[in-house]
Amino acid sequence: MAWQEVCSVDAVKTVSCIGCGLIGGGWVIHFLSRGLEVVVWDPAEDARKNLDKLLQQAMPVVFGSELALAECRKRLRFVDTLAEALAEAEYVQESAPEILSLKQNLFFDIDQHLDSNVVVGSSTSGLLMSDMLTNAIYPERFVVCHPFNPSYLIPFLEVVPSKHTLLAVSSWAKKFFEIAGKKVALIDREIPGFIGNRLQAAVWRECVHMLKEDEATVEQLDMAIREGLAPRWCMLGPFMTFHSAVSEGGIRSFIEKFNGFFDKPWSRLPSPDISPELIEKIVIATETAASKVGEKALIERRDEGIVAIVKAVSDIGH
Repeated sequence: MAWQEVCSVDAVKTVSCIGCGLIGGGWVIHFLSRGLEVVVWDPAEDARKNLDKLLQQAMPVVFGSELALAECRKRLRFVDTLAEALAEAEYVQESAPEILSLKQNLFFDIDQHLDSNVVVGSSTSGLLMSDMLTNAIYPERFVVCHPFNPSYLIPFLEVVPSKHTLLAVSSWAKKFFEIAGKKVALIDREIPGFIGNRLQAAVWRECVHMLKEDEATVEQLDMAIREGLAPRWCMLGPFMTFHSAVSEGGIRSFIEKFNGFFDKPWSRLPSPDISPELIEKIVIATETAASKVGEKALIERRDEGIVAIVKAVSDIGH
């Protein structure tokens, strides 16, 4: 039976979150902040405890007060079975661990209990949806909806269809998340890592290379991104940054003037050999840098900073 819309994107009232770890819990927070009813299922023993911790962590910047959080909790229901979680769902967000066989079996189980016309989005960051659908009964209604952590603060979302996903399903998911406050990129086809993670991986690899060769410290590398690249990229992205970098001629003039610089061996894109020694070096250096601020302060600074940046960009009109 072909998929058909049974609940318009602006009429969704109840969503189900399957899995409520770091990413899934972030989705719970986001959906609650948008006024939706949220039903949660996660078989992990400490799932409820961890979700409560995430809710408290997000309280200052998302909900504003304990009273507001308490009101939102009235729209949150934690259930004991997958069937209960799916019974009234008008949209489903899956955030199970990144284990292919687990997701393949989970998608089959979801299909057993969920109306065939309800869209299912997966938070996967590294698995291809086509690979996860080997056991699915209704593969046409599954689509990757990949957020960035913390998903209740970062606006960007990638919607990535599988070879089975109907265009109408992808379009429905894009519109739903736009209404839910996300900036959505609908990707035409599957590529490993999608867009955001491939960019993130390229920068991360170069940072690790420079750290490995003692060319830069963790503090210097983070500062270069945070204070140098990020503010411009936040406002414009890399293409528009270069486009606006010259007084006349835009990106064409920029390429003509500066393209030779990018042919220089400044980047080492192949992944470095992540040896135990290198892992230890990364851990020690990162923990040393973090200890100067404190873990709690790092999270608070991150959340408050993201809120301020997103608001500033919005106020300018982007």
